[in-house]
Amino acid sequence: MSGPRLTAGELPAKFLGHANNRAILEAAMRKTPLRMEPAEVQPAKPRSPIRQERPLTKLEADFLAHMTALGHKLERETLSFRLANGSRYKPDWFERIDYGSYVRYNVWETKGYKRSKDAVLQKVVAGLYPWCAFHFVQHDNARGWVITPILP
Repeated sequence: MSGPRLTAGELPAKFLGHANNRAILEAAMRKTPLRMEPAEVQPAKPRSPIRQERPLTKLEADFLAHMTALGHKLERETLSFRLANGSRYKPDWFERIDYGSYVRYNVWETKGYKRSKDAVLQKVVAGLYPWCAFHFVQHDNARGWVITPILP
């Protein structure tokens, strides 16, 4: 079933503006096959629906071993605190202690050294979430584990 053929003058200008449309129209009028170069397509990286956990640093692994030996049951990066403008804070370690009548939440952040922006961020989070006890953890060769509470 073929309808009436159109000429280039009868087509609206929007069809003639693009180079590929013009080439297609000219090839159709000549009744010759159109040869187009294939575009290079980069293969997509395979994405896992499950987020990959980042590996533990040596400091985090040592702290986990230390706290496990003391009887604490730490969970790694399971809690995310919502801050202003859609930003979030995800601490290294989280522990929920149930005392029956009340629950205590301990949050630990392990760092090799303390930067001022980390201290400010942790103070802001501690002020927004007062029901959690926030701690900053460092390891000193002379003193061992130095755990500093973060007050709002």
